[in-house]
Amino acid sequence: MALDQGLAPALIPQCVRLWEEEGFAGQGCTLSLLLTWAWESVISLKASFDKACSLLYDWSGVHLDHRTDQQISQLSQALSHVRHIFNYFTVQAPPTTERGQFELELRLEVLNVLIQHCEVVRWAISSSLLPEMDEVSEPSRGLFAFPASELGQGYKRRRAELSAMTGTIDGMSLLLIDSLVECQGPYIRQVWENLGGDGAYPPPSMQAMMNMYLIEDVSLDVKNAIMLYFLQNVAMLDPNPEREAAVASFIQRFMLSPSMVHQVQGLWFIDHSDFEEGVRHLVNANVHQDLCHGMQPAAVVNTLLAQGQGRLASCYMNSKPALGGSDKEQRLHVSVLLDNRQVSQALELLRGCFDEKLSAKLMEHLLKECQTYKLLGQLLQLNLTEWEESLVEGHLRARPEAHALEPMLLYYLHRSRFLQAFRLNQQMNAQDKLVASLASQDRSVTRNRLMEAYMKVLPEVTRKMLTEKQTTQAAVTSARRIQVDQPKPLSTVVRQADFKGMSQARFIMAVIDKVHEATQMLMEEEEEEEEEQALKSVLRKEGFEEFLDLDIPFLKTPRTPQRTPAKRKSEALFRGMDISPPTVAPSPSQSARKTLSVIKAAQTQEEKDSLKKLAEECLQVLQTPVRDHKRKSMSPVATAQALSIKTPQSILKVRRLSKTLPSSRDKMSSRRNSGPRSARLGASKSDTSHNASQG
Repeated sequence: MALDQGLAPALIPQCVRLWEEEGFAGQGCTLSLLLTWAWESVISLKASFDKACSLLYDWSGVHLDHRTDQQISQLSQALSHVRHIFNYFTVQAPPTTERGQFELELRLEVLNVLIQHCEVVRWAISSSLLPEMDEVSEPSRGLFAFPASELGQGYKRRRAELSAMTGTIDGMSLLLIDSLVECQGPYIRQVWENLGGDGAYPPPSMQAMMNMYLIEDVSLDVKNAIMLYFLQNVAMLDPNPEREAAVASFIQRFMLSPSMVHQVQGLWFIDHSDFEEGVRHLVNANVHQDLCHGMQPAAVVNTLLAQGQGRLASCYMNSKPALGGSDKEQRLHVSVLLDNRQVSQALELLRGCFDEKLSAKLMEHLLKECQTYKLLGQLLQLNLTEWEESLVEGHLRARPEAHALEPMLLYYLHRSRFLQAFRLNQQMNAQDKLVASLASQDRSVTRNRLMEAYMKVLPEVTRKMLTEKQTTQAAVTSARRIQVDQPKPLSTVVRQADFKGMSQARFIMAVIDKVHEATQMLMEEEEEEEEEQALKSVLRKEGFEEFLDLDIPFLKTPRTPQRTPAKRKSEALFRGMDISPPTVAPSPSQSARKTLSVIKAAQTQEEKDSLKKLAEECLQVLQTPVRDHKRKSMSPVATAQALSIKTPQSILKVRRLSKTLPSSRDKMSSRRNSGPRSARLGASKSDTSHNASQG
C-alpha cells in the first residue's frame, strides 16, 4: 500500500532503523525480507508495465486512452520509488557478505536500466511517437507510422555508394551510424535482428528502438545518441511539425549535453553528404569527449578521406586531438597529411615513432600512399636517413616496373653520391637486357647518356675509381680477425668489507639464519601452490572449468612475509568495498572477477541455485514479450501511396532545425535555471498535459 501511494521511500528507512535498533528478527522482520519484497515488486511492476504497453506496438491503430496512459505513468513512478529503497540499502545498510553485495549491485543495475526504458516509453507517448503503426496500413490520424521501408531503402542506397569506396582502415564502416551502433558490441544489432530487422540501422520498428534501452551492456549516452540520430531522420522525412518538436523535447527531457548533441548532428550531416556542416558541429568548442571512447575520431577521418574530403579531415584533426597512437590511427594520420600534400609533415610524424616495427610499417604505408598521390618525387627531394633510404630502395625494387629504380638514381645524383648511382645504373642496365620493349630500351639509352654527362664533369680520380674493377673479396679478407669471448668475472656482487673479526659461533649462526630464511620461503611457495591446486580441484568438481583459464591476478587475500602473532591468527583481512551505486556497466574483466568470487563463495548447492534464479529473473526483467502485429484494412490508394518511394525532404530542413535546438545556443545554464516549465515548451500538446498530470 505504501508503494502504491508513493510513501515507500519515507517508510522503508524508518522500518530499517527500527528493525536494527529494536531487533525484530524473531518475528521475521529482517533486512533480507525487505530486499526480497522490493525485488519481487520490481518483477511484478515490470509484468504490469508490459501488459499496459501491449497496445503500443501491435499496429492495431487504436489510440491510447487516458486511463492506460495514467497507469503507465504510475507504474514508472513506482519503479522509481523502489530504486530509492535499493539506493538506501546500498549506502546506509550494505550487505555484510561479498555475495550479498554482488546481488544488491546486480539488482540495482537492472532496475536502473528498466527505469530508463520506462522513461523513454513515457516520453515517446507524450511526443506522439507511440502507439505506432505500419506504413502499408490505412493511415490513422494522430498515430505515428514508422517509416521502415523509406529509411531502409535510403540507407541501403547510401551503403551501396560507400561500398564502392575504399577507406584507409580496413573493416571500418564508412557509414558513421554503423560505427556508433557497434561501438560497444553487437548487443543492439542482436536486439534489432530478434525483432525482424537485419541488425543494421534503421531498426525495424519503434518497439526495437524502445527495447534498445533494455540492453545493460550499452551505455545510456550511446542509446540517447542513436535515438537523437533517429529523430533527426524522422524530422527530415515527416512534414508534421510535431516531429521537429520531438527533437527539442527529447534533448530537454533527458538533459542531453551540448557535446552529445553537436556530435550526433555532425555524424548525421556527414552520413547525408553535408560534410562541411558535419565537421562544423564536430569541431564545436563544446565537444569535449567522443561517444565511442576513442573510435569516433578515427571513423570520422576515415570516412571523410574515403569520400575525397581530405581538407575537412585535416581541419578536424587540427581542431581536436582526434587520433591516438595506435597503428591504424597513425596510418590514417599519414594518409590525411599526404592527401593534403604535406609530405614533410608525414615524414616527421614517422620519425617521431620510437617503435622500430611500427616505423617500418608506417614507412611502407607512406611509400604506397606517395605512389597513389604521385608524391614520390617530392619525398625523394627531402633528406632521408640511411635506414629510410634502404626502405625506399627495397620498396622500389619490389615493384614490377623495369624503371622503378630511376627515382632512386636521381636521388643519388642530386646528392653527389656517384658511386651508389653508378652501381645502381649498372644493375638497371642488366635488368633492361631482359626486357624486349622499345620503350624500356629508349629509357635505358637516355639514362646512360645522363650518367655519361655526369662522368665527364667528374675529376679524373673519381672517374677512375668508378670505372676500375673492384678487387676480389678473397684478397681483401684474407686475414681474418678471430674474436674471443670476454671471460666471465670471478664475482659480480659488490659487498662492503668488514675488517672486524668474527667468531666461529657467530659465523655458524649467520649461516643457520640464511638456511632458515630460504626454507621458510620455499614452504610458503609450496603452501600457495597447494591452495591454488585445491581451488582448481573444487572448480573442476563443481563444473566451472571455464574459470580455470582466466588471468585473474588475485584469487585470495595477499600474504605478507612477516610473522603473525598467535593471538591474531584467527583474524582475516578483507579489502574495502565500494558501496557507491554503479554508474557504468562493468568491463568483462570486472564481471569475470565478480562472478568468480561469487562462485567461490557459494559453497552449497542451495546458494548456487539462488544465484542461477537471480540471473534468470534479471534476464526476464530486461525482456519484453513478443507482440503480434495487427494490420488494419487497406484501401488500394493507401497501399499504393505507402509502397511508393517518397522523395526525401531537403537536408536544409534539418540544418535549419539544428540551429534552433537548445545546443545551438550552447548555454546549459539557461536550461537549468528555467526549471520544468521551460523544459516543456518544445514538447507537443500531449507532452504538456502528461507532465502537468505528474505535477
